[in-house]
Amino acid sequence: LAESCRVEVWEGKLPPDKERIVERLAEPDAEGLLCLLTDTTDTEVMDASRNLELVSTYSVGFDHVDLDVAEQRDIDIGHTPGVLTETAADNAWSLLMTAARRTTDMSKKTTGRPGSPVYSLDKTCTGRR
Repeated sequence: LAESCRVEVWEGKLPPDKERIVERLAEPDAEGLLCLLTDTTDTEVMDASRNLELVSTYSVGFDHVDLDVAEQRDIDIGHTPGVLTETAADNAWSLLMTAARRTTDMSKKTTGRPGSPVYSLDKTCTGRR
């Protein structure tokens, strides 16, 4: 991308605040913005660059992007639907197994904290619906 466009990447450990995003958009008169789920992308942000053509969010959802404002200004919106489907399923499965097999209790037992030696013998996911 840097070969065909001028690209500025935020180098801070934490995401930039809205004021900084507006400043950076105005300086080079940016044509695009890649934002995070935590960035409110509203009228103030989209008006910061007169050449803004695209706002893409590094997230599945886009509730933080004002779609009405984008449509009024003919700004395209991009997001990443479906990229976390497997991750969400993995986490759901992990929570299910943790609850069913009481692995937090097992962890306490193996780290020297008190617990019953039979806490996981009565729970199983096999055959459950």
